[in-house]
Amino acid sequence: MKPTLTVKSLKIGFVSGFSPPMLDFDVGVGVHHLKGPNGVGKTTLLRTLCGELQPLAGNITVCGLDPTSDYRARRHVAYLPASPEAPEFLTVDELWQNLAAIRGAPHWSGGALRERLGLASTLLLGQASSGQRRRAEFLAMLAGDPEVLLLDEVFTHLDAEFSTIVAELIENRRTSRLVLITSHQQLP
Repeated sequence: MKPTLTVKSLKIGFVSGFSPPMLDFDVGVGVHHLKGPNGVGKTTLLRTLCGELQPLAGNITVCGLDPTSDYRARRHVAYLPASPEAPEFLTVDELWQNLAAIRGAPHWSGGALRERLGLASTLLLGQASSGQRRRAEFLAMLAGDPEVLLLDEVFTHLDAEFSTIVAELIENRRTSRLVLITSHQQLP
C-alpha cells in the first residue's frame, strides 16, 4: 500500500479549549518536519492523525483509510508519543512483539534493530533510563514496518550517539515510508 496522508478541512483540538486553524494538506513518501513552539497543537494533530483523538471537523485518510472510523488504518500508521506510554511491566522484546502482532506482523523480527539501539531484550521498561525507554518505544513503533510513522519529539531523552542512530533509521525510510516528525527545535 502506498504511504499517503490526506487531511481536508481538519479542525482539531478540544471543544472547551485551544484549537489551531483549520488544516488542509496531502503528503506522501518522505520525511516531513512540522516545527513549532510548545502548545500550538502538534501533539494533538498527531494523536488525531493516528486515530487516538476524534477531529472536531474534517476528514483524514491514511493509506486511503480513515483512522478515526476504520480500525484497519491503524495497522498502517505508528505513533511515537512525546512522553512514555508503554506499560512498565513489559520487557523491551515483549513491547515490540506485542505491537508487531497487533499490526498483523507476528513474525516481524526486531532483534537486530534492538541491538543497534543498544537495548537488552529482557530489560523491563520500568527499570529503563529515560533514554533506554525512548529507544525501546521507538523500536516498538517500527514493529511490523508500518507505512506511516508519526514521531512526536522523537529525539527527546536521546544522547548524541543514539540521536545519530535514530536519525539514520529515519533517513533509511525516506524513500519508502511517510515520516512526519514534530518538534519545537531544529532536528539533528
